[in-house]
Amino acid sequence: MTANNSSNSNTAVFSNSEMSLPRPIRFWLLVIFNIPSVICSFSIIIHIIMDRVQRYALQNHTILLILIIYLPIQLVDINFYLVFFHYGYVSPSKPIVCLLWWFADYGCFIGGLILMACTYVYTLSVCGASPCYQSYGILGEWEFIVNSSISIVLESIVSIGLIVRVQRQKRRIHQSTQWHKYRRMIIQLFLVSSVDLSLNLPFYLIAFAHLCGLPQEYGAQLQLYFFFLGYFAIFLFPFASLCQFPELRKTIKNKIIAVLPRQLYRRTPVGPVTVTIPMVQQQ
Repeated sequence: MTANNSSNSNTAVFSNSEMSLPRPIRFWLLVIFNIPSVICSFSIIIHIIMDRVQRYALQNHTILLILIIYLPIQLVDINFYLVFFHYGYVSPSKPIVCLLWWFADYGCFIGGLILMACTYVYTLSVCGASPCYQSYGILGEWEFIVNSSISIVLESIVSIGLIVRVQRQKRRIHQSTQWHKYRRMIIQLFLVSSVDLSLNLPFYLIAFAHLCGLPQEYGAQLQLYFFFLGYFAIFLFPFASLCQFPELRKTIKNKIIAVLPRQLYRRTPVGPVTVTIPMVQQQ
């Protein structure tokens, strides 16, 4: 297994395959899920910043940071995808567009900076799927293993470890664990971790199998599907974070109810009406 082949697995999938799901369907799926997700993200960010209690709560700092990091993906990365699905190529076809797209897709999603001059493929999504530094031995392997795969696995381990730590601390100070007090935390950890693992982990498992010698043609379509579904982990994260803010949930619910019609007006059918006028007899 050469280093070049191992780090090029993701690029080969994008270059040689097209997802069987039609582009118009992918276009509308991204639009339908991204718009309410962006609105929810801004609502939570504004709520945390404007509310002093929420702003000083340490558990909200991580949520705020993740939402801010995800916003460039939702506002830049997704919009570039919509343009690509509409035209069939990157528009405008300029290097700065690909750098911006890569920065939003890789810099914000994985956390790496793109500083190298690369060759861009304007007829492929994400300008060829990955920056050129991923094609060079240890850099590509480090990006895939440390920055991507391990971080997803650690997310579930740390989430479970947090619950175990609370349980052990309660036992140490001889207090019974009242799980109903931690219900919101457990639900939030479960929602975020399960969504992220179910949508992102299969993609990296297939890529890891390719690194171990599985031919690139096996699982290529499945990997493309999981790459696309990985964006839904970003879309669903703001809604999972709402578990932490019951007052904000109530406010959003009231605003939605106020916007929607409170009742459906029924139209009474109009038809000919027969009126009987009694005859008046003259005396």
